[in-house]
Amino acid sequence: MNAPLPIHRQLAAPNPALQADNDEIDLIEYWDIIVDHRWLVAAVTAIAIAVGSAYSLLARPVYEANLLIQVEDSASSAKSFLGEAASLFDVKTPAAAEIEILRSRMVIGRAVDSTSLYISAAPRYLPIVGGWLARRAKDLSDPGFLGFGGFVTGTEKIAVSAFDVPERLEGTGFRLTAQGDGRYLLSHSDLTGDLGGTVGVPLIKSTPLGTVTLLVSGMEGRPGAEFNLARQSRLATVAGLQSSLRLSERGRQSGVIDATLQGGN
Repeated sequence: MNAPLPIHRQLAAPNPALQADNDEIDLIEYWDIIVDHRWLVAAVTAIAIAVGSAYSLLARPVYEANLLIQVEDSASSAKSFLGEAASLFDVKTPAAAEIEILRSRMVIGRAVDSTSLYISAAPRYLPIVGGWLARRAKDLSDPGFLGFGGFVTGTEKIAVSAFDVPERLEGTGFRLTAQGDGRYLLSHSDLTGDLGGTVGVPLIKSTPLGTVTLLVSGMEGRPGAEFNLARQSRLATVAGLQSSLRLSERGRQSGVIDATLQGGN
């Protein structure tokens, strides 16, 4: 029985000219696609512009405070004492050491205590647009929105000089509602009832969770206006300020420290 003879097939070589034509970008084809979906492109562009414009108008502004600190060089005083031998000693105070001292808990903690940074007190603005309206307001607003809540959109202000709460309530939100004639009510979801107080008079109340101490030194708002209060942990506040404070030396061995702090207030 004779074996079948192998069949040899010759593969056709690709046409270089045809391959080059397929690799070329057909701009007319892409233009036709854009024209066919012009309304979709226009809608996406309009939405992107609207979102960007709304964010630029409604976003809370960020402020920055900075200062320069010059580290005094003690080499001059050492030279006057040691004379020519002073060149053998390095008595210059490095700026890096001063940066670590400025960032230390002793210095930051003193700043936190002097400014009561662990106390947060602000008006309860209407969501999304409340802050934007308040920054442009000239007078107090009527509390509430469509008859609900005590949201404000005006020039309401509050100043809290002291606020101490039980450890369990640290970092949680309190609600303070103006009652008129300098009176207010302080409420919390974990408290059984509201605590009544007066502006300028210390409020000291014992609760099942512990003692609550509050001193509102100033408040501007019509009856029904609400304010958000919170008492953060001192240790957490110090740690947060340490992480947000930026300290760096300007230049190489310049002895000048640049301190920068950013925030919304």
